[in-house]
Amino acid sequence: ASTEWSPSFDFPLDQSGEYTVTLVVENQWGCTDEEARNLLVNESFTMFIPNGFTPDMDGLNDAWELHGIDVDETDFHVLIFDRWGRKVFESTDMHEAWVGDNLGGSFFVQNGVYTYLITTRSIATKERKVLKGTVTITR
Repeated sequence: ASTEWSPSFDFPLDQSGEYTVTLVVENQWGCTDEEARNLLVNESFTMFIPNGFTPDMDGLNDAWELHGIDVDETDFHVLIFDRWGRKVFESTDMHEAWVGDNLGGSFFVQNGVYTYLITTRSIATKERKVLKGTVTITR
């Protein structure tokens, strides 16, 4: 509830659904009127996935980092494969950056195109999300 002139409200990112929004107005004589409408708020699932990075230790764009909205971090899995289908990175932590190393070791992969597979869920709808794509390493 608000008594502000032209109020605004931010719906929770993790709770899609149908909400009833009611506007109650009062004139200078104390007469009131109200209008109610149902508002459907859909999920806001979004993943920001870079398509390349440059792990050359120059302090700019040195890691592949993921960001998201409405992403269930307790149900998250990312895999990255080289062009021969060999796994080079795996994590269940959305905030773990890949720096171009091979399975966390001291060996770094070559420049090239790598395929990622991300599986997770929307917090709001619990819908399973499978995201596939490529990331390019250039040094």
